[in-house]
Amino acid sequence: MERLQDADISSLELIRNDNKLCEVLNAAVECSQDDLIAHCLEQVKTSNFSIITSENFKTLHVKAVSYLLPFLASKVPDFEIFNAFVAWMNANPSESTHFTELLKHIYLKNITLHTLAQAIQQCENIDVIAVLNIVNQQEEKLTYPFGNVITPASGVRVVTGGPSTFFDIPAIGSNLKHKIGDDNEDIIVDLGGLFKLNHLVIELANGNWSYWIEVFEDMVNWNRVVDYSKYICRSVQRLYFKESAVRYIRICGTAPVKGIFEISRLEAYYTENPLDFDPETGIVIPSDNVALQSKNVQWCVK
Repeated sequence: MERLQDADISSLELIRNDNKLCEVLNAAVECSQDDLIAHCLEQVKTSNFSIITSENFKTLHVKAVSYLLPFLASKVPDFEIFNAFVAWMNANPSESTHFTELLKHIYLKNITLHTLAQAIQQCENIDVIAVLNIVNQQEEKLTYPFGNVITPASGVRVVTGGPSTFFDIPAIGSNLKHKIGDDNEDIIVDLGGLFKLNHLVIELANGNWSYWIEVFEDMVNWNRVVDYSKYICRSVQRLYFKESAVRYIRICGTAPVKGIFEISRLEAYYTENPLDFDPETGIVIPSDNVALQSKNVQWCVK
Protein backbone atom coordinates (compact mmCIF):
# COMPACT_ATOMS: atom_id res chain seq x y z
CA MET A 1 0.00 0.00 0.00
CA GLU A 2 2.90 2.35 0.80
CA ARG A 3 4.36 1.66 -2.64
CA LEU A 4 1.05 2.68 -4.18
CA GLN A 5 1.08 5.95 -2.27
CA ASP A 6 4.56 6.73 -3.56
CA ALA A 7 3.87 5.58 -7.13
CA ASP A 8 4.52 7.96 -9.99
CA ILE A 9 1.32 8.48 -12.00
CA SER A 10 3.28 8.23 -15.24
CA SER A 11 4.32 4.69 -14.33
CA LEU A 12 0.64 3.69 -14.25
CA GLU A 13 -0.30 5.11 -17.62
CA LEU A 14 -0.56 1.69 -19.21
CA ILE A 15 -3.40 0.48 -16.99
CA ARG A 16 -5.78 -0.90 -19.57
CA ASN A 17 -7.04 -4.17 -18.10
CA ASP A 18 -10.38 -3.68 -16.33
CA ASN A 19 -9.36 -6.05 -13.55
CA LYS A 20 -6.16 -4.14 -12.80
CA LEU A 21 -7.98 -0.81 -13.15
CA CYS A 22 -10.56 -1.80 -10.54
CA GLU A 23 -7.82 -3.01 -8.18
CA VAL A 24 -5.89 0.25 -8.48
CA LEU A 25 -9.03 2.40 -8.12
CA ASN A 26 -10.02 0.51 -4.96
CA ALA A 27 -6.55 1.00 -3.49
CA ALA A 28 -6.36 4.66 -4.54
CA VAL A 29 -9.68 5.43 -2.87
CA GLU A 30 -8.68 3.57 0.28
CA CYS A 31 -5.46 5.62 0.48
CA SER A 32 -7.22 8.89 -0.49
CA GLN A 33 -4.81 9.38 -3.40
CA ASP A 34 -6.68 12.07 -5.36
CA ASP A 35 -4.21 12.21 -8.26
CA LEU A 36 -4.32 8.45 -8.70
CA ILE A 37 -8.13 8.41 -8.45
CA ALA A 38 -8.30 11.06 -11.18
CA HIS A 39 -5.88 9.03 -13.30
CA CYS A 40 -7.99 5.88 -12.92
CA LEU A 41 -11.14 7.75 -13.93
CA GLU A 42 -9.35 9.09 -17.00
CA GLN A 43 -8.35 5.52 -17.86
CA VAL A 44 -12.02 4.52 -17.61
CA LYS A 45 -12.73 7.12 -20.27
CA THR A 46 -9.73 6.11 -22.40
CA SER A 47 -10.90 2.48 -22.41
CA ASN A 48 -14.26 3.62 -23.83
CA PHE A 49 -16.00 2.86 -20.52
CA SER A 50 -15.66 -0.90 -20.99
CA ILE A 51 -15.62 -1.19 -17.20
CA ILE A 52 -19.41 -0.79 -17.29
CA THR A 53 -19.92 -4.20 -18.91
CA SER A 54 -17.00 -5.88 -17.16
CA GLU A 55 -17.48 -8.48 -14.42
CA ASN A 56 -14.77 -6.62 -12.53
CA PHE A 57 -17.17 -3.74 -11.90
CA LYS A 58 -18.71 -5.95 -9.20
CA THR A 59 -15.38 -5.99 -7.30
CA LEU A 60 -15.35 -2.24 -6.71
CA HIS A 61 -15.57 -1.04 -3.13
CA VAL A 62 -18.46 1.20 -2.06
CA LYS A 63 -16.33 4.34 -1.98
CA ALA A 64 -14.87 3.57 -5.41
CA VAL A 65 -18.41 3.24 -6.79
CA SER A 66 -19.32 6.60 -5.23
CA TYR A 67 -16.50 8.19 -7.25
CA LEU A 68 -17.27 6.32 -10.44
CA LEU A 69 -21.04 6.86 -10.77
CA PRO A 70 -20.94 10.70 -10.90
CA PHE A 71 -18.03 10.49 -13.34
CA LEU A 72 -20.02 8.24 -15.69
CA ALA A 73 -23.07 10.53 -15.66
CA SER A 74 -23.49 12.38 -19.00
CA LYS A 75 -20.77 10.19 -20.55
CA VAL A 76 -22.61 6.86 -20.64
CA PRO A 77 -26.33 6.20 -21.23
CA ASP A 78 -28.16 6.13 -17.90
CA PHE A 79 -29.69 2.70 -18.46
CA GLU A 80 -26.20 1.20 -18.98
CA ILE A 81 -24.97 2.74 -15.73
CA PHE A 82 -28.09 1.50 -13.96
CA ASN A 83 -27.72 -2.06 -15.27
CA ALA A 84 -24.09 -2.17 -14.14
CA PHE A 85 -25.02 -0.85 -10.71
CA VAL A 86 -27.85 -3.38 -10.31
CA ALA A 87 -25.34 -6.15 -11.03
CA TRP A 88 -23.00 -4.59 -8.44
CA MET A 89 -25.80 -4.49 -5.83
CA ASN A 90 -26.64 -8.14 -6.45
CA ALA A 91 -22.97 -9.04 -6.01
CA ASN A 92 -22.57 -6.94 -2.86
CA PRO A 93 -25.70 -7.43 -0.70
CA SER A 94 -23.69 -6.71 2.46
CA GLU A 95 -23.42 -3.08 1.32
CA SER A 96 -27.20 -2.60 1.12
CA THR A 97 -27.14 0.32 3.57
CA HIS A 98 -25.37 2.36 0.87
CA PHE A 99 -27.64 1.43 -2.05
CA THR A 100 -30.12 4.30 -1.76
CA GLU A 101 -27.44 6.98 -1.49
CA LEU A 102 -25.54 5.57 -4.46
CA LEU A 103 -28.71 5.36 -6.57
CA LYS A 104 -29.01 9.15 -6.30
CA HIS A 105 -25.97 9.42 -8.59
CA ILE A 106 -27.96 7.78 -11.42
CA TYR A 107 -30.67 9.67 -13.27
CA LEU A 108 -33.44 7.17 -12.58
CA LYS A 109 -35.94 9.45 -14.32
CA ASN A 110 -34.29 8.31 -17.56
CA ILE A 111 -34.85 4.62 -16.78
CA THR A 112 -38.06 3.01 -18.00
CA LEU A 113 -40.54 1.81 -15.38
CA HIS A 114 -40.23 -1.70 -16.81
CA THR A 115 -36.46 -1.69 -16.23
CA LEU A 116 -36.86 -0.30 -12.71
CA ALA A 117 -39.49 -2.93 -11.89
CA GLN A 118 -37.24 -5.73 -13.16
CA ALA A 119 -34.34 -4.48 -11.04
CA ILE A 120 -36.49 -4.30 -7.93
CA GLN A 121 -37.60 -7.90 -8.51
CA GLN A 122 -34.02 -9.08 -9.02
CA CYS A 123 -32.51 -7.28 -6.03
CA GLU A 124 -34.21 -7.87 -2.69
CA ASN A 125 -32.24 -5.08 -1.03
CA ILE A 126 -33.61 -2.24 -3.16
CA ASP A 127 -36.01 -0.02 -1.23
CA VAL A 128 -38.97 0.54 -3.57
CA ILE A 129 -40.13 3.67 -1.74
CA ALA A 130 -36.62 5.12 -1.85
CA VAL A 131 -36.41 4.53 -5.62
CA LEU A 132 -39.76 6.26 -6.21
CA ASN A 133 -38.69 9.18 -4.02
CA ILE A 134 -35.49 9.60 -6.02
CA VAL A 135 -37.45 9.58 -9.29
CA ASN A 136 -39.88 12.19 -7.95
CA GLN A 137 -37.05 14.42 -6.71
CA GLN A 138 -35.32 14.23 -10.08
CA GLU A 139 -38.55 15.08 -11.90
CA GLU A 140 -38.97 18.16 -9.71
CA LYS A 141 -35.47 19.29 -10.65
CA LEU A 142 -36.20 18.98 -14.38
CA THR A 143 -35.73 22.52 -15.63
CA TYR A 144 -37.07 24.68 -18.40
CA PRO A 145 -33.84 26.00 -19.90
CA PHE A 146 -33.14 29.61 -20.70
CA GLY A 147 -31.44 29.87 -24.07
CA ASN A 148 -29.63 27.24 -26.11
CA VAL A 149 -28.78 24.17 -24.01
CA ILE A 150 -26.22 22.85 -26.49
CA THR A 151 -23.07 24.43 -25.10
CA PRO A 152 -19.71 23.01 -23.98
CA ALA A 153 -20.60 23.94 -20.39
CA SER A 154 -23.65 21.65 -20.43
CA GLY A 155 -21.55 18.55 -21.11
CA VAL A 156 -23.02 18.00 -24.58
CA ARG A 157 -21.27 15.36 -26.70
CA VAL A 158 -21.65 13.74 -30.11
CA VAL A 159 -22.49 10.04 -29.82
CA THR A 160 -22.55 9.24 -33.55
CA GLY A 161 -22.09 11.24 -36.73
CA GLY A 162 -19.04 13.32 -35.96
CA PRO A 163 -16.19 14.12 -33.57
CA SER A 164 -17.07 14.20 -29.86
CA THR A 165 -15.47 17.67 -29.72
CA PHE A 166 -17.77 19.15 -32.38
CA PHE A 167 -19.47 21.52 -29.92
CA ASP A 168 -16.32 22.21 -27.89
CA ILE A 169 -13.90 23.15 -30.66
CA PRO A 170 -15.74 24.53 -33.69
CA ALA A 171 -13.73 24.04 -36.87
CA ILE A 172 -14.27 25.53 -40.31
CA GLY A 173 -15.84 22.91 -42.56
CA SER A 174 -16.52 20.56 -39.66
CA ASN A 175 -20.04 19.10 -39.88
CA LEU A 176 -22.08 16.35 -38.31
CA LYS A 177 -22.91 13.86 -41.05
CA HIS A 178 -23.89 10.35 -42.07
CA LYS A 179 -24.46 8.35 -45.23
CA ILE A 180 -28.11 8.33 -46.33
CA GLY A 181 -29.65 4.92 -46.91
CA ASP A 182 -27.56 3.07 -44.34
CA ASP A 183 -29.87 1.86 -41.56
CA ASN A 184 -26.99 1.83 -39.11
CA GLU A 185 -25.99 5.46 -39.63
CA ASP A 186 -27.42 8.62 -38.09
CA ILE A 187 -26.46 11.61 -35.95
CA ILE A 188 -27.02 11.28 -32.20
CA VAL A 189 -26.23 14.04 -29.71
CA ASP A 190 -26.24 13.60 -25.93
CA LEU A 191 -27.21 16.86 -24.20
CA GLY A 192 -25.49 15.79 -20.99
CA GLY A 193 -28.68 16.11 -18.96
CA LEU A 194 -32.45 16.06 -19.17
CA PHE A 195 -34.23 19.20 -20.41
CA LYS A 196 -37.76 20.26 -21.30
CA LEU A 197 -37.56 21.29 -24.97
CA ASN A 198 -39.95 22.28 -27.76
CA HIS A 199 -37.74 24.04 -30.31
CA LEU A 200 -34.71 23.05 -32.39
CA VAL A 201 -32.64 24.98 -34.90
CA ILE A 202 -30.48 23.11 -37.38
CA GLU A 203 -28.54 24.32 -40.39
CA LEU A 204 -28.35 21.96 -43.34
CA ALA A 205 -25.43 21.80 -45.73
CA ASN A 206 -25.89 23.24 -49.23
CA GLY A 207 -28.46 21.36 -51.29
CA ASN A 208 -31.91 19.83 -50.95
CA TRP A 209 -32.50 17.41 -48.10
CA SER A 210 -35.18 15.35 -46.39
CA TYR A 211 -34.88 14.11 -42.82
CA TRP A 212 -36.57 13.23 -39.54
CA ILE A 213 -35.70 13.92 -35.91
CA GLU A 214 -36.36 11.86 -32.79
CA VAL A 215 -35.81 12.83 -29.17
CA PHE A 216 -35.66 10.54 -26.20
CA GLU A 217 -34.68 10.31 -22.56
CA ASP A 218 -32.94 6.95 -22.42
CA MET A 219 -31.88 5.82 -25.93
CA VAL A 220 -34.66 3.20 -25.75
CA ASN A 221 -38.01 4.96 -26.06
CA TRP A 222 -37.95 7.07 -29.22
CA ASN A 223 -40.28 9.96 -29.93
CA ARG A 224 -40.32 11.30 -33.50
CA VAL A 225 -40.99 15.03 -33.16
CA VAL A 226 -40.17 16.13 -36.72
CA ASP A 227 -40.77 14.14 -39.91
CA TYR A 228 -39.74 15.98 -43.06
CA SER A 229 -38.87 12.77 -44.89
CA LYS A 230 -41.44 13.63 -47.59
CA TYR A 231 -40.40 17.25 -48.02
CA ILE A 232 -37.49 19.09 -49.59
CA CYS A 233 -35.65 21.24 -47.04
CA ARG A 234 -32.82 23.74 -47.27
CA SER A 235 -30.54 25.86 -45.12
CA VAL A 236 -31.68 26.88 -41.61
CA GLN A 237 -34.55 24.86 -40.14
CA ARG A 238 -36.51 26.34 -37.22
CA LEU A 239 -38.47 23.44 -35.80
CA TYR A 240 -41.23 23.34 -33.19
CA PHE A 241 -42.79 20.35 -31.48
CA LYS A 242 -44.81 19.36 -28.44
CA GLU A 243 -42.93 19.94 -25.19
CA SER A 244 -40.83 16.87 -24.39
CA ALA A 245 -38.27 15.75 -21.83
CA VAL A 246 -35.08 15.33 -23.86
CA ARG A 247 -31.62 13.94 -23.18
CA TYR A 248 -30.72 12.63 -26.65
CA ILE A 249 -31.43 14.01 -30.13
CA ARG A 250 -31.31 11.71 -33.15
CA ILE A 251 -31.26 13.18 -36.68
CA CYS A 252 -31.49 11.00 -39.78
CA GLY A 253 -31.33 12.15 -43.40
CA THR A 254 -33.58 10.26 -45.82
CA ALA A 255 -32.93 11.90 -49.21
CA PRO A 256 -31.23 12.15 -51.63
CA VAL A 257 -30.49 8.43 -51.49
CA LYS A 258 -26.79 7.56 -51.11
CA GLY A 259 -25.97 11.19 -50.39
CA ILE A 260 -24.08 12.43 -47.33
CA PHE A 261 -26.49 14.21 -45.00
CA GLU A 262 -24.71 17.05 -43.18
CA ILE A 263 -25.57 19.71 -40.63
CA SER A 264 -23.26 22.50 -39.54
CA ARG A 265 -25.30 23.82 -36.62
CA LEU A 266 -27.62 22.43 -33.95
CA GLU A 267 -29.34 24.38 -31.17
CA ALA A 268 -32.02 23.31 -28.68
CA TYR A 269 -34.43 25.53 -26.76
CA TYR A 270 -37.56 25.75 -24.72
CA THR A 271 -39.74 28.67 -25.78
CA GLU A 272 -42.85 29.88 -23.99
CA ASN A 273 -44.20 31.27 -27.25
CA PRO A 274 -43.78 28.54 -29.87
CA LEU A 275 -45.19 29.04 -33.35
CA ASP A 276 -48.31 27.14 -34.30
CA PHE A 277 -47.59 23.89 -36.13
CA ASP A 278 -49.48 20.99 -37.62
CA PRO A 279 -49.35 18.22 -34.96
CA GLU A 280 -49.32 15.48 -37.63
CA THR A 281 -46.57 16.81 -39.88
CA GLY A 282 -44.78 19.25 -37.58
CA ILE A 283 -44.93 21.89 -40.32
CA VAL A 284 -45.05 25.42 -38.92
CA ILE A 285 -48.20 27.46 -39.59
CA PRO A 286 -46.86 31.03 -39.97
CA SER A 287 -48.74 34.08 -38.75
CA ASP A 288 -46.59 36.55 -40.68
CA ASN A 289 -44.43 36.74 -43.80
CA VAL A 290 -41.75 34.05 -43.84
CA ALA A 291 -40.29 34.97 -47.26
CA LEU A 292 -37.71 37.28 -45.75
CA GLN A 293 -33.94 37.34 -46.06
CA SER A 294 -33.70 37.53 -42.26
CA LYS A 295 -35.36 34.11 -42.16
CA ASN A 296 -32.84 32.61 -44.57
CA VAL A 297 -35.15 32.58 -47.59
CA GLN A 298 -33.40 31.41 -50.77
CA TRP A 299 -34.56 32.48 -54.22
CA CYS A 300 -34.44 29.90 -56.98
CA VAL A 301 -34.23 31.32 -60.49
CA LYS A 302 -34.94 29.08 -63.48
